[in-house]
Amino acid sequence: MTAFASILTNPFSTQEVEDEPIETPRRDEKSLVVDIDLDVYGQDPDAYRQAYNARSRSRIEKMLVGCFPPELHGDGAGESDKERAVRRQYASPIPDPDDFMRRLRSVNPVFSVLKTEEMLLELPSKRLLLGYIETSLKGEGACLGTSSAESHVFGGHFGAPRHRYSRRKQATLIRLSPAFPGLQIPDVETVLATRPIPPFLTTELKEHFRLLKDDLVVAEALRKVLASDFEFGLLTAVVTEQHARHDAWLQRRVVERAEKGAENARTVVDRKVRAAMASAKRGTTPLQLIDPTVDDLLNRCDLALKKCDEQEQLAREALEKEQKKIRLTKLTRNYWLKRRRDVKRCHNLIKGRKPGVEVLPEDREQWTERYFTALIHADDVSAPSRLKSNRKPLNQLDELRLTELISVCEGFLDACVRGATTVLHEWHLPISEKTIPVVSEKDADCRAEVGGRGPRVYKYEAWGVRYEVATDEHGIFNGSDEYAAKAAGHERNGCRAYLREALETDKLRVPLSATVDYHGFRVICTAVLPTNLIKYGDSGEVRRERRELVHGTDDRGEVVHNDSRECNNLLAGIARKLNLAAHNVKGSKDLNPKTIHASVDLRAYKLDEDRFGLVNLWNCLPSENPVGSEHLPVAPRGHSIFWRMLRPEYVKRYQQPLSPDGDCAISSATEDGDLHVSRVIDATKHLVENELTLLAEDLASRGPLGPRSRDVPAFDPIADPFALEIPVSTRKMGSGYNDSDQRLGPSRLWGLDVTAELHRVGTNLRHMGLLRRKFWRRLTGTARCDFGSSVLRTSSDFRLELERGSRILVAGRVFRVSSTEEFSEDRCPLEEPFEGLSTNSEVVFAGEVRDARNSKEMRIALLCEMVCRAAKLLLRFYMRRSARLHGCVVPSIASPFAIDLLNALTGGHPTADVIWQEEIVPRVNQSYGDRAIDSVEACTVRTTLLPTLPYLIRRVSALCGLPINSKALEAFDAQPDGFVFVSADLNKSDTSVSSLGACSGSRPACQPVIKHGICHLDVARGLLLAHKARQCTGDYNKLIKRHKPPLYLPLDERPGAHLARNRGDVGGSLDGYFAKGVYCGVPFLEAADAQADVIRRPVEGPKCCRFEPSECGHIVSSYCSRISPQKPSQSFCLELWALLAEDEGSYRIACMTGRGALAVMNTHEWCFTLFCGSAEVVLKGPKSRVNEWQHVVGTYDGTMMRLFVNGRPTARMEVAPEVLAQNEDANQGRKEELEQIQKDEDAARALCKKQTDKQAKVYMQTSEGP
Repeated sequence: MTAFASILTNPFSTQEVEDEPIETPRRDEKSLVVDIDLDVYGQDPDAYRQAYNARSRSRIEKMLVGCFPPELHGDGAGESDKERAVRRQYASPIPDPDDFMRRLRSVNPVFSVLKTEEMLLELPSKRLLLGYIETSLKGEGACLGTSSAESHVFGGHFGAPRHRYSRRKQATLIRLSPAFPGLQIPDVETVLATRPIPPFLTTELKEHFRLLKDDLVVAEALRKVLASDFEFGLLTAVVTEQHARHDAWLQRRVVERAEKGAENARTVVDRKVRAAMASAKRGTTPLQLIDPTVDDLLNRCDLALKKCDEQEQLAREALEKEQKKIRLTKLTRNYWLKRRRDVKRCHNLIKGRKPGVEVLPEDREQWTERYFTALIHADDVSAPSRLKSNRKPLNQLDELRLTELISVCEGFLDACVRGATTVLHEWHLPISEKTIPVVSEKDADCRAEVGGRGPRVYKYEAWGVRYEVATDEHGIFNGSDEYAAKAAGHERNGCRAYLREALETDKLRVPLSATVDYHGFRVICTAVLPTNLIKYGDSGEVRRERRELVHGTDDRGEVVHNDSRECNNLLAGIARKLNLAAHNVKGSKDLNPKTIHASVDLRAYKLDEDRFGLVNLWNCLPSENPVGSEHLPVAPRGHSIFWRMLRPEYVKRYQQPLSPDGDCAISSATEDGDLHVSRVIDATKHLVENELTLLAEDLASRGPLGPRSRDVPAFDPIADPFALEIPVSTRKMGSGYNDSDQRLGPSRLWGLDVTAELHRVGTNLRHMGLLRRKFWRRLTGTARCDFGSSVLRTSSDFRLELERGSRILVAGRVFRVSSTEEFSEDRCPLEEPFEGLSTNSEVVFAGEVRDARNSKEMRIALLCEMVCRAAKLLLRFYMRRSARLHGCVVPSIASPFAIDLLNALTGGHPTADVIWQEEIVPRVNQSYGDRAIDSVEACTVRTTLLPTLPYLIRRVSALCGLPINSKALEAFDAQPDGFVFVSADLNKSDTSVSSLGACSGSRPACQPVIKHGICHLDVARGLLLAHKARQCTGDYNKLIKRHKPPLYLPLDERPGAHLARNRGDVGGSLDGYFAKGVYCGVPFLEAADAQADVIRRPVEGPKCCRFEPSECGHIVSSYCSRISPQKPSQSFCLELWALLAEDEGSYRIACMTGRGALAVMNTHEWCFTLFCGSAEVVLKGPKSRVNEWQHVVGTYDGTMMRLFVNGRPTARMEVAPEVLAQNEDANQGRKEELEQIQKDEDAARALCKKQTDKQAKVYMQTSEGP
């Protein structure tokens, strides 16, 4: 074991050891325990060094077998850089296959070369092996990786005492590392140690893998390897701790219910034991009868369960037969319904009646056919040709077809999201209880259930879309669901590449495709093609149903089909456009090889007599050969070819056509197999060595990136000798995320979209780590340069930051690190001697590009993008692991994971530095290679990214579908470093949906993230939007005339005109007459400056009229009933443009008819007046503006008055209540007036009578009276 550790754990050794024996302790050997006290060697440096190395070697030997107990650091000393590197290397889920094999052999002598190779043949990767061990360690009731209440947390059985749920007990489940304060070391080992190893694992090791000796010792060692793994140990412990907090009360309730069930079972056992004691032999104790009684009860339960399973199986078989009959009956019914509709339509045509057409739901769900029909028509050229032509696309694609295209795409994407989320939410349910039916079901490969990969693979279908969860059930992706998700992304990209070219012909159908990321899983969604050819009999019954495969293989490469010359020619045409090579393939049962132009995994089915449908396009593009990408982790069996594909942009412009099956075994035994393999290797090397270099040179030679300051130079001339001799004041200043670049969205940092830049040249994002190494950086230490020497004496170990062959700059000279000479801790060999003057403490730079202007900014931008994607992978793993531990998707638990991750990125988490060092940085190196972040830089990653923290959080939010609300982002932008997010921040809308009796609606922590391969959706949206905008924002005169107003006076007459020409629908009968005070031909005026708005300047363009207020200028037109409708319920509209001069407060009428008027009141407010008989309803608006053109509209629809100023609604009023109120006031005033007249008349009459009576009396008293 010592020899192995010295070879494997030395990160700087490149020698290969083939025949060196693996030294492991035998069972009869006693381990030597040496207490090393470094304090006693303080006076002797050599003894101190030996003791220090002995302690480090002892720790590494324990790490080899997965031991990370507290006694490793029991002396209180932390771990060294080498020990940390070894620990991370052993914990990596993707170790080098040869290193992993040597590690297994070092675990125990029972692992011979033959038996280790046999085990790795079935479980070739570490993930597959640990998944098998985890499944084998599952006990009954509670186990690792199950959804039971105590799984992975408490490690006990049902009926555990309640004190297990105390806060103090839960705190001991995750222990702290003495090396890192706050580091949570996974305590899975302690949890599993509370139970003995299940016999299943030891039986498997003996019988299946033939490890006949030390089965318990080997099982214990494998269990420790499981507990020390990065994913199965550290990250699973994080998920476990989150589960303990999230489900604490639920777990308590479940355990209480289990305790109650255990008490009931104990009552039954006690009763049976007492009954058995009556007939037992003398001397038998009740304790002796407990085990037989329990065994008898368990046997009865097993027999009952077996009987239930048999009955259920019989019922399922009968149900499947009935479902098959129902399906055939539905097909027959649909056949006769179609016949019935055809006959009725024919009869209507014969009778001369226009037949109606009903759009059925199944018509809407034919997504692919609708998409192709909207773009391709028999009388038109194909859509791509139209879009590439110089003619405007709208000349061919009218509004209806664009609307149909957008409707198809949006409907398909909506069905994808609905179906994918439903499938994941119902993931744990049995098939009979799923809402979306299962249409395909097959067994997984190679004892998948024992390996923890799931026994069966399902495909679902609903709304014309087929759904499949991208998980590694077959083990082809070495146990990684993330790699399976990448393959699903290749399916989407392949559909997009073939879809673009298939639109050039009407004989190929490529299904629409999309991927939906939700709760850590990826669901691939493809539109269903009618590949089933059904032949009906005369009575409508289904005579035959088959699928005619004309290209590819559907039996795992046994027989390859290439049966249609027409289909082969169509695929050859697409291959020429995609730069794919014709190649030979040979199935395992084929006699002769066959020449095809597409991937053998691509299956082409015959849809009808003239058309073919393509499916299964996940492997339709060439893959990267592992030989050409050595900077990325090596995959066991070379299976990285299944998730590392070349991008179509690069394949199209490569100098030679490439075979999509070049790296596959199905073409290796053919004549041109070696040729295509060499081409793929050359293409991969060309991408890595040449294309990446050209991209780096392009990015480095651009204008300055990043935020710059006029006070601080963009480049430090002392630290960066490549600084340009350009004054800082003359440089073009960049902009940060908070400047104008934020309108470009969360994908750009400093105006640079890293993803788009790499994809533009066909480079995959997995090469960002290597691309980052090409930009210049300063090394941590210094070097001493001696004249004539080919060795630099370094103050620090440059092996941590450089590789052999790297380009360095020291003392103004560029050198290459030697590939053959000794490269040690304090020596850096060069390919050529140093010719300058001998110097000390020289700063050393490393890089490849010729121009170092943007090196610092580009390294930060690439690092930021890698960290964002690593954070996305971590969050996806947390939620995916959570679903597997729960046994179902629990949306509410996504919020704690997301909040902890965001707070770790901002530094607001209590253990943020530990999460960066132990989770984020290792994940970056696992995804982008060890060159992405070196061990020296790893300690300062978060500090390096502090200036980009606002962008980083927004980018992670966009990648993970985290809806952070605007208030939280505003508070975060004020002080990003150390900001703490809470669960309430994960709600994009600030208003929640509330219902009766509920205070707020649901707040989803993570939203589905959908990506599609529909190439014309955005184009169609843009064309339709431009078409609508052109209709709305065309010529103002045409826009007005389109609505056919009766009176339209543009007032653009020449000076001296007497008539205001009416351009409305009525014509010249409503021409207006200019009165005195109206001046025509005046150019438009606007305020010249906000501070001096009195100054006006002419504006080129149409003219207007000026009305002189002192001369009471106005225009008079004839009466028309359409302008002044007499009915109170008849609607009308008044519209005008006005530029007002300053006024002291007079009432100015802008427009008046017999029914209404637009005017400016004495208070300088716009008003709309409606005349209703004797009533005048006045609707007041906003303040008018001086020296500024304003657009004012007053509308009346018979009920409501509305006033719009500059296109915005400013006031509204219901007319009837106001008119009634005014009429009532008028009637009341009239009534009071009449009453007053009556009173006056009565008073006059009374006075007149009184005077008459008085006069009569006087008269009667005279002599003349009677």
